[in-house]
Amino acid sequence: MTAMAASFDIRPLSPAIGAEIVGLDIARPLDDATVAALVQAWTDHIVLLFRRPDLAQVMFSDELFRYDPGFSSHMQGIMQIHREALLGYLRQARKQGLIDPQADPAQLFRIIVGSMRFTITQWNLSGQAFDLSSEGQKLLKTIKKLIEVKK
Repeated sequence: MTAMAASFDIRPLSPAIGAEIVGLDIARPLDDATVAALVQAWTDHIVLLFRRPDLAQVMFSDELFRYDPGFSSHMQGIMQIHREALLGYLRQARKQGLIDPQADPAQLFRIIVGSMRFTITQWNLSGQAFDLSSEGQKLLKTIKKLIEVKK
């Protein structure tokens, strides 16, 4: 399946944080320009909302569905769709020589998603005591440094 150029709208949810991504199906392959635009949107807004159930919603709903096998199965399906999409981007970047060829995409997925979840959880539990946008940008920069091929 080839990546299709995608156009979408970014609608800020508040002056401080968050934006809704409208008109983009992230379960489909994306071209490099679209991925770059999403990375910039994430850098600018830290939290991105997609109208379809997205990974962020699933990441923070696990406790709600822990004891309901039907919901758990549904949530696992959503997580798998997003996991496969991100793994595809990581594998593509590895093939292009952009990230360390020794880095296991499945483990990179855990590092990226786990770090995002932990940062947002810390922010929420601290009563929003730190600048989430700034911390998110530092997190993205650090992850990039860890996985990019050293030139």
